[in-house]
Amino acid sequence: FLYDMLSHQDGDIRRQSARIAARLIAGIELSFTKELPEGEQPPQVGIRMKDLWRSFLHRMLFPGHMVSEQHHRWIGYAMKTVVRSLLSLTHGQKRRDVLSVFMEHYKSTSWDSLTCFLLLDCLTEIPCTLCNDQQRQLLLRFSRKFLSSDDQEHRTAALRFISFWLSQELKPDEEMLSYLR
Repeated sequence: FLYDMLSHQDGDIRRQSARIAARLIAGIELSFTKELPEGEQPPQVGIRMKDLWRSFLHRMLFPGHMVSEQHHRWIGYAMKTVVRSLLSLTHGQKRRDVLSVFMEHYKSTSWDSLTCFLLLDCLTEIPCTLCNDQQRQLLLRFSRKFLSSDDQEHRTAALRFISFWLSQELKPDEEMLSYLR
């Protein structure tokens, strides 16, 4: 139901659904409560938050052929709210899991044009302080690819991201400076 509401024409409904979905995803972790012998790992019970997030993110990025481009855009715009909410609701290992699942999609730039734009558009939801050096380089490499794109939407989203990170006192490297010139 919440996923379907991410493509509703009313933006308030999309954002509220995204926040509720994030709350549900962040709180899904079931834990094994029985006492175990020392040194034993508890068995996995139910679905893990990381797996649910991966599945939900995949549905937002790749909604299928039955979804119109406009609905795909609306779902993608709501994805920003899901990411922002998940990052604010999680801490420690859960937050690292949210980031690592999200980062998997930035390893390739061969997605369709709309998916690339939605990924670029979401980058401003990720503070550079949450990322390690390798993740920072991955995101910067992804955004740089689109700085010279013919698609104005891609270029604008990439510049917004770089501007956002520079406002957080990210030190630009020589490669980034050459792209910005």
